[in-house]
Formats: sequence, C-alpha cells, structure tokens
Amino acid sequence: MESDDPAIDALFEKEKITAWYEALPFRPGLSPLAIAPEFEAYILNEYTRSDYSDFWKRISLNWSEYYEETADVAMLHVGGWYDIFLRGTIQNYVELNRLKDSPVELMIGPWTHSGNDETFAGDVDFGSAAAITDFDNDFQRRWFDRYLKNSGTAPARNPVRLFVMGTGDGSRTDEGRIMHGGYWTEAAAWPLPNAETTAYYFTGDGALTTTKPETESGANSSTTYTFDPTHPVPTIGGNVSSRVIDGAFDQRERPNFYASREPFLPLRARNDVLVFQTEPLAEDIVVAGPIEVVLFASSTAVDTDFTAKLVDVYPSSVDFPGGFDMNISDALVRASYRDDRHTRDLIEPGDVYRLVIRPFATANVFKKGHRIRVDISSSNFPRFDVNPNTGEPLGKHRRTINADNTVHHSGAMASHILLPVLPQRPSPSNIDN
Repeated sequence: MESDDPAIDALFEKEKITAWYEALPFRPGLSPLAIAPEFEAYILNEYTRSDYSDFWKRISLNWSEYYEETADVAMLHVGGWYDIFLRGTIQNYVELNRLKDSPVELMIGPWTHSGNDETFAGDVDFGSAAAITDFDNDFQRRWFDRYLKNSGTAPARNPVRLFVMGTGDGSRTDEGRIMHGGYWTEAAAWPLPNAETTAYYFTGDGALTTTKPETESGANSSTTYTFDPTHPVPTIGGNVSSRVIDGAFDQRERPNFYASREPFLPLRARNDVLVFQTEPLAEDIVVAGPIEVVLFASSTAVDTDFTAKLVDVYPSSVDFPGGFDMNISDALVRASYRDDRHTRDLIEPGDVYRLVIRPFATANVFKKGHRIRVDISSSNFPRFDVNPNTGEPLGKHRRTINADNTVHHSGAMASHILLPVLPQRPSPSNIDN
C-alpha cells in the first residue's frame, strides 16, 4: 500500500503484516490499517460482508452480472492452472462464448497470475514449452493483428488452448525443482467434449477407488477428526496471491509458509487431514476439466468448513527420496453457505449434510506409478479465513471452539470426487498464434 503520507508509508514498510494474522479478525481502529482510517474502513467493509448482496454485484468486483452488456468483440481469455482468478477466467469464456457472436478464445498455461514467461510455478517446472517469452509483446500483437487488422499469418485453429501438465520424468532440475513437464493442446470447446466424469470414492481405510463402497456400519462407515481453529492447516501454494506463495509445491510444512510448525512434516501426517489415495496407477490417467467433490459430512459445531485438495503423488526416487506430493487444485465449502452464497444457514450439530466443493479446473496426467490423492480437512490458511466454528458473523467473532467433523463414506452417503477423465492423452499442438 502507498499513500501521500510519509508516516503511513513508513509504518507499512516497518510492519510485518503476516504477524497480524494472529490477531484476526481485525477490529475498527485496532488493526495495522488504523493509521489510514478510510482504507481500514474499506477493507473491513468487504471483510465482514459474507452474504452475496448488491455490494458484490458491482462491475468492479463481479463481471458475471454484466455479461449481457459486454461488447460483442473478439476476446482472448488467458489464465493459469495456479492463477487465483482461474475460475473467473473460465466462467467468463464459457458464458461470453455462449452469448456473443464474435470469436471468443481461452488459453490456460501452467502459470500463476503473472508467470506467462516462466517455465515453473513454485517448486515445479513444466519444461521450456510452458513459457511464452514474448507474451507481452509479439504474442499479443499477432492476436490483435488477426482480429483488428484482419492480417497475420496465423492459421485457423480451435478456440481453446490448454497446457496439459504431468508428462515430465520427475527429475530434479538445476534449480532444485521437480520436472513435471507438459505440453500444449487445443480443443473445440470447454469442458472438453470427450471427458468422461468418473467418480472416485473415499473408503474407511483411506483408499480412493472407482468401486462404490457398500453400506457399512461401525468404524468403516465414517471418519472423524478434530478441527482446531487455532492450529489451521497451512496453505502450501495453490491459486493464491498477495503475501501468500503461489504455485505447485511438495505438500509439506516449511518455515517460509505461514502457519507451518516444526518439525515441518508433510501435511498428510496431520491428524486433521484425511488422506484418500489410489494404489500406484497401472497406467496413465489424464484428468482435464472441472472437478467436483461431494461430501456427506456432519459436525459437532453449528458452522464449520470442509476443504478438498487434489494431489499428484510421486513415488520415491533418487532425486526425491521422500517422493513429492504435488498440489493440483483445491477449494473450500463453508457449511453455513452450503446451498448458495446469498444467506447464511447454520447447521444442526450431528445432522449429515450433502456438501459440494468445487476445486479449480485442471489438466494433468497422473502417470503410471503415481497415485491420485484427495485430502479432506477443514482449513487452508491463509488462503481461506479460518472458521471459528461458533456461528458468529464473518469477521466479527471473539471465540473459537474445536469441532469434531465427520466424513461419511459408505452406501447412500458415499463421499467422492468427480474427475473428468480423458480416454487418452490429447494430441500436442503449437501454441504460436
């Protein structure tokens, strides 16, 4: 933040903002922003508006309310698999392509919000094909030449261009990253027409399987963990932005990720992270498209959160003896907004609810010998604010309580993830415009 007041600038330069995460939620006049009251009021006004009201429908915050009024001109929607705005980028493409007559195109690389000219995102390298080194110059000029000047030499092509991650050999690069690799492909539409939605079910013994569990009783019918809001699961990369490190990482706590604690173990070692994973894959599985997690869950609290994270699990290797648990996509659902985002509706402790979590879309090859894994928990901080479990209004709580959260996984309450599986790897294409 910059202002016209040198004293304010000096304060923000001096403050360690992440230290203030311990003091959340902020209160008027008592936050590090109090020295700039107008800015503090602006931030707290947004922070405490949890219902989807007219406030959130302004064009500066929500383009989706204005699709009909959007100009009918050629568009290129660009995003990254680790871009914080990926969901909106895809939604904008889908809806405007449906509504407009002019060409609408979509391009998604293996990038964060600003990494179009990089081969990596976080601790994962995707190979030289991932980087568009002239993105801010010749690449865009060629696109505008085609539609504004009706010139250029680019051939006709499909409107959707995607980077399919995961075809690398898993070796360690000179920079210490894992070589996940990948390549560009193109398609006529999004979601990809040949993707088959496949259910992978969670079982009581931690398996992830395409076989739906039978009705069970006792310990195998559900799994319960304790969610302590004072010890949240740290955000280790992903689709995040300011002051949170984005990209793909081995899912292990470490000093430079907020909320991590010694001895910096893998997230899978936490008792409040439920891990469901396949056996080592007998063949490659290509996942490309939207993802949905269906949880049948209950809680001892009147409100709580459930998170879901899709992970590509590398086996042990010489370069990575402990393997590499690579985050692919994740998301969260707040139980009190389980039906929609317009109005809070607290839950009844002990009752089972059907909750839908929608991680961001992806395109990834889970290679032979890898495992597909889904982690279920109740926090991912600081990407998402921590639910106090008390039912108090968003951003105004003063208490936290532990919640015993239960995931059910048998019979009519078989929790599962729905993955868009392709019958084979899509054909490579040239990214050049």
